[in-house]
Amino acid sequence: MHQDMANKRRKKKKSNRSKNIVRIIKSTLFLLVLLLPCVWLMHPAKKESEPMRVARAFAHHMIHGEYNEACAIATPQSVDDIKFYATWIGEQLSDLQTSDVRFKITHAQQYLPSDTTNMIYGQVIIIHPEGDVSVLYPLELRMVDSIDGWLVDYKASADMWL
Repeated sequence: MHQDMANKRRKKKKSNRSKNIVRIIKSTLFLLVLLLPCVWLMHPAKKESEPMRVARAFAHHMIHGEYNEACAIATPQSVDDIKFYATWIGEQLSDLQTSDVRFKITHAQQYLPSDTTNMIYGQVIIIHPEGDVSVLYPLELRMVDSIDGWLVDYKASADMWL
């Protein structure tokens, strides 16, 4: 009889341990379910200020003739070069707006988080309806970290046009 009581106690101890482990696993999963959406919601705000996203947005605005929007995410020194680009592109603008033209990043030099500049290299490409891709011109964008986030320090040059 004494042995039966001891066996019952052991089984009860094992049962309590199993319940505790299940309780810990459930509470951990519950915390993960609560924390993951918070992390997910905060992540896009951080991503918006990344140099590559700003470079894509800038190139999109430049390609599609949205020069005021491009100036908004460029350094003040870049405004004259953006205007030069606008006059150069002039007649081609309607073709670019109706075609499937994109900016494709070929590579980026991203430095340490403490650095205030990055370089984004890419190509402005046109995708034809039959699937062919033509490179219009290469584009180098120097990204500068400022108080407002990343800005493009754009320098237009005549030798960049192919």
